[in-house]
Amino acid sequence: MTSQSESAEDVTLQYTDTESRIASLKNEQERLNALLEKADTLENIFKLEERLTEVRYELENYQSPKNR
Repeated sequence: MTSQSESAEDVTLQYTDTESRIASLKNEQERLNALLEKADTLENIFKLEERLTEVRYELENYQSPKNR
C-alpha cells in the first residue's frame, strides 16, 4: 500500500437542524389540520390544503435522508 486516506465529518449540527425543522413542520401540519376542520369556505379549504401539501412534501424531503 502506497497511501491511505481517512476523513470524518461531524454531522451533529446538521442532524439537530433537521430534527428541529421536522418538529416545526409537524407542528404546522397539526395547526393546519385543526384550521381545516373549522374552515367554512371553499377558498379557505383550498388554501389550507395547498399549504398542507407543501408541508407534507417538505417533511418527506427532510425525513427521507434522515431515515437513510
